[in-house]
Amino acid sequence: MINKKTGLRNPRVWDYIALNAKDEISRGGWYSSFGGTPFSSEEMDQYVDNTVNKLKPYLSPDKSVVEIGCASGLTMFAIAPFVKTYIGTDMAKENLRFDQERIDNNGLSNIKLIQCAADEICDCIPHVVDVVIINSVCQYFPGMEYFEDVFEQCIKILKNDGILYLGDILDKDKMDYFIKELDIYKENNPNQGKVKTDRSDELWISRTYFEGLSDKNKCVDKVEITNKIGNISNELIKYRYDVVIKINKNEEE
Repeated sequence: MINKKTGLRNPRVWDYIALNAKDEISRGGWYSSFGGTPFSSEEMDQYVDNTVNKLKPYLSPDKSVVEIGCASGLTMFAIAPFVKTYIGTDMAKENLRFDQERIDNNGLSNIKLIQCAADEICDCIPHVVDVVIINSVCQYFPGMEYFEDVFEQCIKILKNDGILYLGDILDKDKMDYFIKELDIYKENNPNQGKVKTDRSDELWISRTYFEGLSDKNKCVDKVEITNKIGNISNELIKYRYDVVIKINKNEEE
């Protein structure tokens, strides 16, 4: 397996973040690049609503879902009420511990948690499912080789006509604009130290990659690329996008 456990790819870092967080927003690592403060609850509500609105057409009480990188559960606890079973996976045990406490306290019977990395998903999921969610996780992958390995594993655990949701993808074609905006902010706020202008440790993917995905992979039946939905303009809205991929395994034959 391809794996580089450095920086935010190291589960110990996420364990530390979880243990020192004040709420689900900071526990999930939701900090603004402009000053390093956590996003507001209104911004994260917008983020969750965007995900629910885009996934809802594919959800029903008989569906099964796997989420890779469930973190503090923002997506998981919003989507789980609409489906039969929900498996949340994450490499950080402390996040899963907090999530399990919430599951137990609220008597949620359809959610199961598994500790594993993204590239271990085939080994951890014993059966095929209807939907796989990877939301705000791909940016932490070490490169496109790792991404494509995880993508292939997702296809294996998806049913025919299954759905892969890739949420919050960093738009490579807008990366330079983002860095320019950060530079301007840093110049106008010289006393603000937490402005990350070096984004070289993140995976940014151009929309054109997904536009040509069906030509590269016979199992890809349809690709829908959409802008983020919301009225609050921030980096999540301006520099990221979502992808819904429909899988048709009959094309393999």
